[in-house]
Amino acid sequence: MRPPRIPQREHFNEPELLSPAWTVEKVRRTADCQVWSHQFGFELRLPVSGDNLPRTQVVCSHEDLIRVQEEWRKALEAKGWNT
Repeated sequence: MRPPRIPQREHFNEPELLSPAWTVEKVRRTADCQVWSHQFGFELRLPVSGDNLPRTQVVCSHEDLIRVQEEWRKALEAKGWNT
C-alpha cells in the first residue's frame, strides 16, 4: 500500500521555513537540517557551514519526510558528525 500523497498546495506563493529538524557538528562546522514548505509537499534543506550549496530534496509524504532526514543524519554520523 502506498502512503497517502500530499496534494499540490492551492495557494502556494513562496517557500517558508516550517521547522528545524536537527543539527550536527564536526570540527567547527555545522549542518542544519530544515523543513520548508513546497508546492508539492515539503523540501528538506541541509545547509552546511563552509559550503555554498545546500543539499535539498522535495518529498511528498510525511513518511518520506521522516525517512530522508533520518538517512541524511545517519550518513553524516557515519562520517564523524555529532549532535
